[in-house]
Amino acid sequence: MILDDKTTATMVYPMSKLDLDWDSVFNDKRRFFSAMTTEEFNKMMKNQENNVVKIPGNLREPSFKQHLPSQSTQDALFTVDYHLMKLHIETKDRETVYIFSFLPETNVLLHNTRGRTSLFSRGYSTTQYQILSPMAYHLTEDKKQSVAILRLNKVNPLMYNRLYNWNTGFMWAFHMPLQVEKFVGMDENNAFHAVIFTQALQLAGVESLQYLSDNLRLKVITWMSKNGIEMPSSDWFYQGLSDFLLGNPALNNALDEQLDKKEEAKALNEQEATDSAEKKDTKRKLFEFKIDENGDFTMEEANKDE
Repeated sequence: MILDDKTTATMVYPMSKLDLDWDSVFNDKRRFFSAMTTEEFNKMMKNQENNVVKIPGNLREPSFKQHLPSQSTQDALFTVDYHLMKLHIETKDRETVYIFSFLPETNVLLHNTRGRTSLFSRGYSTTQYQILSPMAYHLTEDKKQSVAILRLNKVNPLMYNRLYNWNTGFMWAFHMPLQVEKFVGMDENNAFHAVIFTQALQLAGVESLQYLSDNLRLKVITWMSKNGIEMPSSDWFYQGLSDFLLGNPALNNALDEQLDKKEEAKALNEQEATDSAEKKDTKRKLFEFKIDENGDFTMEEANKDE
């Protein structure tokens, strides 16, 4: 995993394995991984009474109707970053990420045949596994023992757009940041790389080119000309809100500003509801604490005689 030097990792589940060597677990290529925000982790654990028996497909509803486990911890972190950048989810906790891990093995085929999960082609370039909403991936008794959840502290779940953006020579193809320099110099017969790089170019749009170095911009334009690729206007996707394009260096600030405005709007709505209730002479009960003759605390309604 590519993480900051200040990052610390703590095993938080199951309680019986808190001293487990997490590095051996989270580098196990047989496992599936899912990175979650603090809000998502708390929601999942609350719904299962802190005993994990299934992985929900509706974790990111209503904005996104599937749950996409990854085949590595790094891909899982890229994926939660992608969902945040695409406004599928939000988080107030910009210092914590949870990584959920389990061994799928033969259970994958069972869930596929029952319509709980499926494989799909991400933009005709990569194959991904998805848990479908409102279904869930139910863990067998032996697979419940394989579940491990790691908490990463001092990690901003949006860190990867700060590291991999147009300014640093990267473009995003869905949840995958691509180093532009490597792709413009790749083997021309590699159809997989050509498809995924074309997606990144078209998702970024022409605005991204002005952030690249002069030399790299020329290489991209030459590659597109040679392969008959056209880039749309960046505004075509977001109708003037190109700050929200994946890879735009302005994206993180735009997301922070949006979250601040939502919190401000929520506070104003709550105040308005309170003011409206008072204007309509809606009586609200007010309570005060008193100490009785025995020295015990009691709570009485302060305005019950009004």
